Amino acid sequence: MWLYISLWDENNPNERQRQINTQPGIPTMYIQNRRVTFLILEGTRTNSIQKSIYDILRKNGLKINDKLQFYEM
Repeated sequence: MWLYISLWDENNPNERQRQINTQPGIPTMYIQNRRVTFLILEGTRTNSIQKSIYDILRKNGLKINDKLQFYEM
């Protein structure tokens, strides 16, 4: 399992241009005024923690595409 969570300032050119923060195909997510990058790679022999991580992020104010919503599994 590999997990990466980052809260970063999208107005900061250095943070905005970091390759890990430019992932295609992931929704635009925020906690307050910080952009959230959440990436996970789970193996076939591990139990998924994706829903649990999204639950934690949501409880801390996660907004997806400027809406309070939860990523449905």
